[in-house]
Amino acid sequence: MAKLGGSDLRGVAALLPVAIASRLVFVGWAKERSDVPIKPSEDGHAPLCPSYKKRWLNLALFIKTLFVLLSAPVQAIDRPTLEQIEARLQKSPNMLGRFEQKKTLPQLPRPLLSNGVVALSEDRGVSWRVLEPIGSHRIFDGEGRDPMAKQIAYPLMQIFRGNFAALEELFQVDAQLLESGWQVTLIPKGDALAGFVQSIEVSGNGDIEKLRLAETNQAITEMRLIGLQAVDEQDPKFAAEFASEPQE
Repeated sequence: MAKLGGSDLRGVAALLPVAIASRLVFVGWAKERSDVPIKPSEDGHAPLCPSYKKRWLNLALFIKTLFVLLSAPVQAIDRPTLEQIEARLQKSPNMLGRFEQKKTLPQLPRPLLSNGVVALSEDRGVSWRVLEPIGSHRIFDGEGRDPMAKQIAYPLMQIFRGNFAALEELFQVDAQLLESGWQVTLIPKGDALAGFVQSIEVSGNGDIEKLRLAETNQAITEMRLIGLQAVDEQDPKFAAEFASEPQE
């Protein structure tokens, strides 16, 4: 007996609701035609009773909608493209660089501009230190009181490392090679992330250069990474980013 593959099983599962709906139409038709006396029309044909006509229209609409949903293409991850992009990116457990950021809030007439230092540690998370215009320091490590910071800590680490394949369980991943470089778009799958993040776009030529985070509250954060390089864990500048207490 031949075994069904994954695509065969998905095809069977997709047709099952249609078969059930068709069966309901037939059963409803037989029940209505047998229970309700109907006078023949002038042309000699028996018309449908009003209750059956309503049921038929509802089920017909359901089947039409179902066919539209089932025929919609399911986006598959372009693994060869994703692998080409990841191969271009440097991999290191510890990295240090600078950033420039523009945050657009719907309630403000002008975007907020800032710049600072970013440090990535495989063991300690992401250190995000704003130097201008007002100094602040946060470490995204999955801890703390900020719900969004806790949810975004792991994705940020994988994004900055260019490890997009590790995010497949959390996001729909769309990878594209462009004339100007590459772009990866991430759309949250689960409710936890989708409650804060609408989408994340990451782009670059060789290494990661830009990141655009669209939040569900209509805020847009655009970051440009500058000079992100691998460093030794004992590097004084790198160690200093994780030595001081972060400011929530």
